[in-house]
Amino acid sequence: MEVFLRFNHRYWFHEISNQVQASDFFTRWSHQLGSDALYQEVREEARDINEYLDADRTRKQTDNAMRLTVVSSCGMVGTVATGFLGMNLFSHDGYSTIAKLAIFAAVFLPTTVLALYTVMLS
Repeated sequence: MEVFLRFNHRYWFHEISNQVQASDFFTRWSHQLGSDALYQEVREEARDINEYLDADRTRKQTDNAMRLTVVSSCGMVGTVATGFLGMNLFSHDGYSTIAKLAIFAAVFLPTTVLALYTVMLS
């Protein structure tokens, strides 16, 4: 698209002179070569390609944003679970390993369900 715009601004002329003879010569020459029709065709193709590339770029950005949302949601689950257990509000030193795992599961599972529900809604 950049090359086409450079061509358009530097080299494409709709008229070359204010004199009648030169203007008629340019008009006839452009008509015989069909340069106006070719220019319009290339312009439309360039516009279509640019629209496709913009749509593709937008789709890729949306996919990347969705992946980032999922990754950050999974990280949030671990952060909430370890943050809750690391606040030291309750002393879990005397509990057995199974009791500690049950407490961890009691925090981890609801947080995971909430995160998955949030991802499904987005």
